[in-house]
Amino acid sequence: MSEPIQKAVILAAGMGTRLMPITSQMPKSLTEVNGKPLLDNTLEELQKAGISDCAIIVGYLKEAIMKRYGSAFGPMKVTYIESEVYRTTNSMYSTWLGREYLAEGSLLIEADCIFGPDVLKAVFAMGASRSCWAGVRFTPDITGSMMVTDPSGRIVELRVVKQKLDEYRANYFKSGGVLLLHADFGKALGRWLGDDVGAGKTGTWFEQVIARHYEESPISICDITGLPWYEIDDLNDLRRAEEIFRFDQSTAGMAVTERS
Repeated sequence: MSEPIQKAVILAAGMGTRLMPITSQMPKSLTEVNGKPLLDNTLEELQKAGISDCAIIVGYLKEAIMKRYGSAFGPMKVTYIESEVYRTTNSMYSTWLGREYLAEGSLLIEADCIFGPDVLKAVFAMGASRSCWAGVRFTPDITGSMMVTDPSGRIVELRVVKQKLDEYRANYFKSGGVLLLHADFGKALGRWLGDDVGAGKTGTWFEQVIARHYEESPISICDITGLPWYEIDDLNDLRRAEEIFRFDQSTAGMAVTERS
């Protein structure tokens, strides 16, 4: 059995242009959902899950993040890895910057997602002996990257969906922005990303890099459909997240979720 994961990498370098004008003054990861910044929520959940060492990949308005959190979040160590080329690169480059953490086994989390504690519980339960990727069922109101799994739950394909599908199968998933990567997968991912960085292919997403290597290193879906989770790309997403998540500011930030 693999060693327990105690590290995390958070991708928070992007500019969040679809959330303008909010992100004209703050990084996307500090966007507030009913008064709580996204990064506050992520760091709280990581701490509760037993993560001891977290690296945040920063770029756009990085000083705001570094000033807010400093070198620790409670007992959890916080370090920063700076991307100097965040304006011209995408998530694959930020992920590559965190390769040393990934090579030791790590969570990999996109900073624009908000989630409750049950998401990490599900990921850790499934990832005890294998790498896994949190995902929600792909539905007609979703477009973009779609992961396809085989009967065992292993991810075998990535498709880009731009219009309605003829059918929506139970093995179609959207990324939940939370991955648990054991050391063997983390090392392999670092190599794959390094090959692309060396070739100047830095404008793609890490999902696309993984998709080219599914057969080399297995990764399985962790189905979090129905658990409190949402991805915030634009102002409509922010409004929806605020409908789902409520925070009791008097109880150390405990999340109370509601679904309409």
